[in-house]
Amino acid sequence: MAGTPKNYATPNIPTGPGDVWINVELPTVLNELTLDPTTWTPDSTASATCVHLGKISPDGLTITWKPTFEGQMSDETSAPYRYTLAGEEAVISGRWLQVLDSAILLKMTAGAAQRTPTGKSVIDFGGLTTFSTYSVAVIWKMAEDPTKAVVFHLFKAFNEAGLELGIKRGADAGSPFSLRGLAISTRTAGQQIGQFWKQT
Repeated sequence: MAGTPKNYATPNIPTGPGDVWINVELPTVLNELTLDPTTWTPDSTASATCVHLGKISPDGLTITWKPTFEGQMSDETSAPYRYTLAGEEAVISGRWLQVLDSAILLKMTAGAAQRTPTGKSVIDFGGLTTFSTYSVAVIWKMAEDPTKAVVFHLFKAFNEAGLELGIKRGADAGSPFSLRGLAISTRTAGQQIGQFWKQT
């Protein structure tokens, strides 16, 4: 007889920092986001209009992928006899710092529009009932093998946190963000919200 080996594998422990990219390529079913093989950033052709979120606060990023369940009960049992998957929550959250970048701000404020009169960059907001959504990805390198990347990708998302700035002498002003993933019902079931993958 022999014991069962323990599964201690340091390369499987994620380490940041991670980069957030907004408006990246939406891959077709059973395909993944195209990355540049040298920089591990979104391919500039496939994701031609994507925007890098820039610097993130030292607290880093939080990636959430959480299902919710509903249990069915009967008078004959004291515990549910069946559970069904009732919902799925997928969110990328953190605090972004480069809030004066108009290209980023436009995509991070739902219901906003941009104007560029002479010598100015203006973000107008208020009164719209529709807003844009974006394909959003977090990309980071594996600590033990920086030639490999890890990707968490939401196919359709928006920043539900809006803009919240604290302006204070001696402190940088950032804004919390919460990029919430939505389902694309026209995609194959099981592949409607996003992907979490690594290079091997």
